[in-house]
Amino acid sequence: MQDEQLVSNLRKKGRFSRLSALKKLAASEDFGVEQNPKANFNFHCRTEYSCFGSTPSLEAYRLMKNGFPAVAIVDYASLSGAKELMKAEKILGGLYYIGAETDVEDEKGAPVRMISMGIPHKNVKAFNFDLFFYRKIQNDFTDQLLGKLNSRLKKYGITVSTPPRSFFKTTSTEDVFVCLADAIIEKFKAADKITAFITQDLGISLSEHDEKRLEDTANVYYEIDLAATLFFNYKMKLPPRKLKKVSEFVAASNGFGAISALVMEGDEDETIDFAVKNGIRSVVFNVDKQPEDFDAKKFYDKCIAANILPLARMVCDYPKKKLVREFQDEETASLFRETTFAVIGHEIASSLATSDGMFSERAFENTPSLKERIRLFSRIGLKGSDINL
Repeated sequence: MQDEQLVSNLRKKGRFSRLSALKKLAASEDFGVEQNPKANFNFHCRTEYSCFGSTPSLEAYRLMKNGFPAVAIVDYASLSGAKELMKAEKILGGLYYIGAETDVEDEKGAPVRMISMGIPHKNVKAFNFDLFFYRKIQNDFTDQLLGKLNSRLKKYGITVSTPPRSFFKTTSTEDVFVCLADAIIEKFKAADKITAFITQDLGISLSEHDEKRLEDTANVYYEIDLAATLFFNYKMKLPPRKLKKVSEFVAASNGFGAISALVMEGDEDETIDFAVKNGIRSVVFNVDKQPEDFDAKKFYDKCIAANILPLARMVCDYPKKKLVREFQDEETASLFRETTFAVIGHEIASSLATSDGMFSERAFENTPSLKERIRLFSRIGLKGSDINL
């Protein structure tokens, strides 16, 4: 019972209260390491700074509790969770790196998802100020989205509002739909009335899976399940938004000593070519969103041949999400664990001196081979850890 209260305290508003609860939990628990040799070990977590309902302390604890002692906080256009993550992992004895994710546009004006990660600690504050312009673009977009939703829902007596923002917080598109779910629940209360509203009035067709998970509002995940159903199924034209250019984000990442990364959302060859053409250091794929015939080892080899750092990740943005995702074999899993810990090693080394990062001139001169640099920096990242590659 006491542990449950402490875990609940990890969601509290005050950072110091959360860290105090984490210290007590760490003192009373023994944490193991996931023993599945095929498991993915790279997790990108969202927190309250992207308006998700979690905190850096809670995400660090949740992953450690599940046997994954490495975590990255990658909020949308915000590095405000970095300080708490550093303190949380010092308490837990885990590994981490810091990042920020945002949308930019290519030369044709098409949206592209990018990440800046492995950010040297002394540059976090300055980079976070620089990211203000990306936060403003996203917040302007969600304001327009809210306006469209409220215009549509006015006749039903429903008003959607989001939590107050600050200079360092972004309202994610997903969080707008969580707020929409809250407004619908507040209006209709009962599950059968909510289902009737979203199917008959909003015109959403529910799958058997959706119907099952929306049967009972007493379900602790009901709000999130409803939000996910609305997000993926409610048909409406999204408002336009003016994004910054890929080149600007890459230049900012390089300038602050971080690793720029492109999130793969289409053909892998085109994605890798785009990364090379635009001077992007890494390509990341989502382990839970690839087709069954996707070959992670071939992807790895193609990236290495192009001098691009290959990474696999799981985005922790949904509390019911299954954490363990397997690669096709132990060798492939080991390769992607190595690249994950290389990012951690880069952050450690570049925090001591930005000239010592994985893509610095010194690193290129001393270790021209990307595979050798990955091996070197993964050892730095793993130093003092019980994790096996």
